[in-house]
Amino acid sequence: MTLAPYSGREVPVCAAHKTSLDDGAPWMANPGTATGALSGTTGSVDVTILMGQDLPQEPRVKDLGLSPTIGSEVGFSVSLVIDTPEGEQQVTFWLTEDQGRLLGSWLSE
Repeated sequence: MTLAPYSGREVPVCAAHKTSLDDGAPWMANPGTATGALSGTTGSVDVTILMGQDLPQEPRVKDLGLSPTIGSEVGFSVSLVIDTPEGEQQVTFWLTEDQGRLLGSWLSE
């Protein structure tokens, strides 16, 4: 299976899992190490494809809203829609400008 479109990076999977993947089953690649096989274009010994019950069960963000705010303190208003086992939940919070920029730098790495 190809890890990402146009990446040229392929990982072997069995026929049953390939069928599930082709049918749209959720999956995630785990490289094993920070300098694992996802960083190169050859080999796949460090790559594990997670599916089904092996996928992380943490709540997942379905929607994200971000608005800069001004006032006595500059910052960012963040609104998330999270898919949890109990259903969708909306969470809204505010970050200082420094916290928002730090979060943005982590997300852009």
